[in-house]
Amino acid sequence: MVLSDLFKKRDLSFIDVLRGSTDIFDVYGACRLVHRQIEGAFSQTGNLSNVHDKIELAKAGYNHFLELVENQPEGERRRIIKIDEMVAEGILTSINPNTVYEKPYEIWKQTDPLSAWQLYFDSQIAQETENKFNQPKVWVPVPLNGKSLVLEEAIIGPTVCELLSRLNRSDNPAVIKKRDVVVEAIYDIELERLHFFQENFPRLTPIPGDETDISKLRDVGYVQAQYINQLMDVFRNFSRYTDVDISDQTLARLEMRLKEERHHFSVREESLVRNLAATFRNSILRTGHINVPLDELLRKIAPRGKVDKELLKSMLYRVDQAPKYSHPLEDVCEMVDFPEAGLTKEQKQKRFSKAIQSHLQNERIFLNIGLPYIRMYRHLREADLLLSVYGLKLHEKREKRAITEERYDSEIKRYKEAIRYHLSSALDLCQNRLVKIISPLGYELKGTIESMQKFNKIDYAAAEK
Repeated sequence: MVLSDLFKKRDLSFIDVLRGSTDIFDVYGACRLVHRQIEGAFSQTGNLSNVHDKIELAKAGYNHFLELVENQPEGERRRIIKIDEMVAEGILTSINPNTVYEKPYEIWKQTDPLSAWQLYFDSQIAQETENKFNQPKVWVPVPLNGKSLVLEEAIIGPTVCELLSRLNRSDNPAVIKKRDVVVEAIYDIELERLHFFQENFPRLTPIPGDETDISKLRDVGYVQAQYINQLMDVFRNFSRYTDVDISDQTLARLEMRLKEERHHFSVREESLVRNLAATFRNSILRTGHINVPLDELLRKIAPRGKVDKELLKSMLYRVDQAPKYSHPLEDVCEMVDFPEAGLTKEQKQKRFSKAIQSHLQNERIFLNIGLPYIRMYRHLREADLLLSVYGLKLHEKREKRAITEERYDSEIKRYKEAIRYHLSSALDLCQNRLVKIISPLGYELKGTIESMQKFNKIDYAAAEK
């Protein structure tokens, strides 16, 4: 009896049979068959109460599939990653940036259940928006090892972050000629989509069958506390990973000031919105090829120097929005203050003004007041992400010898430059607003950021001891 037949019969002895199979194609094919049955049942009933046996089958199957991928001999693992023939039933175990993928594929990720289900619910809405908000199709999540397994349509291509960086670094005259119009078009589309998402996507949806109350996520006090906690993480991580020592006394004063003056951020219940996690790392240009030649891409999206905005809009996809609420300008700041886009001060101001004008008139005064503070927060947060997330991942790759020392040194140098840019920008905003109003928080932040700017060394190994 083949594995798919066992699935159709919902025979739980399948688990024993499955664990004895080493055929990665059959295992994944069987998993997808039962996953489609779970999807069909949920789409009809809106709950999973009648498919627990199928969920158990899927959990066993996917666990075994992941074991097979992980335990492949090194040579076989390379084949799985690099050769399309080793893709089981259309799932990519990894994406080779130099491969051109012409067929549709799926990818998987494991994440927390709330994130997984929100991606699924948002995906259902996005399929009906006719390019107003593109998101990959996501299948019903399956619980797996305390998390949720998410299967989604693979959107393959460069991120907008990568594209803007390549545009910024290029000295090709043909690229330079089109750069400004392409950047302008990308910002038009991305900010239009952000506004559409904030206005049309529903509040966070509870996990089916889970009675956890998620209404607190939209509580103003909770959102303010999250901002304070993340700012404190910035300072603690700098003290942990760099040669800058921020004393416990300074940290305590900063936390006290942030709590006392949290009103500066103008976080109001009336204006809280769903967070898009608007980093350009979460926006992908669907080309089927990550390392697509830049001149080839520009010929396609900007023939004769004019951007085909409808084509570009159809190619841009958003992934991995966050299951949280935030200040309505936080996502705008994350886009507009992206350094490698090269926007001038005037261009940034124009984008911020347009974003604020899109809100109701009685909200605009609060948004104008809160903008400098949420911008400062985003700059500090970006510095922390580069230091304690992306840099740490790079360190882990070096430890596993997945990258060369030269590559590590080059990337860390680039991260350091970006960190200094974000610290400098945060300091400017702090001095221009908080210090001017004689704010104790402003002076505390000013002194701390100035000391952070003096960092020279990043040492992840020492932090692990």
